[in-house]
Amino acid sequence: MLRLSLEKLFFDQSTQQWLLLKVADDLEKLAPVVVTDWLGNPAEPNESRRRIPIQWSLPDVVSADQREPCNTDVDMDKVAAGLRDVATNGGGLQCIFQVLLCLLLCDNLMDYTAAGSPRQLCEAYFTGFEQRIVEGLCGRMGYSNDRSGRVLVPAKPPCEIAILELQRVSSLITAHNARGASAVRF
Repeated sequence: MLRLSLEKLFFDQSTQQWLLLKVADDLEKLAPVVVTDWLGNPAEPNESRRRIPIQWSLPDVVSADQREPCNTDVDMDKVAAGLRDVATNGGGLQCIFQVLLCLLLCDNLMDYTAAGSPRQLCEAYFTGFEQRIVEGLCGRMGYSNDRSGRVLVPAKPPCEIAILELQRVSSLITAHNARGASAVRF
């Protein structure tokens, strides 16, 4: 297994490609898995469920009244093919964005990355990671009385999320290396 570190994940495209291909392989293994209920019986097709509004703002009320059936079945083969395509044909920012999604969604990937990186660097980077990425993907709406329904933080395009995270990692690595250099006295 290749040793993962924050620096390699963000600045070594061969590591990014390796990771994306490994995740694609694992997703293909999930493709034939049948979804079951808590008793182990095959799950019934998704049913439309009425959502309960969080607040009584217009977006909440409108979204709570949607009764169209929602198909949440994911074709793992298509997702794996998309990851393979990005790994082989994608540019640097596309690979980084996919790596960010893998870090967000794969349970143990943060742990593997932390094992190959300096502890202080990982603590600084992964603190608030999930919130940063989810807010970048979805934005943030206000749910208080004075700002209910307003967009407080708009969603960002994938390339901007990748650039912001690259800048964050780069500055953290530079600061970490500077602290290490100042500890060495000649």
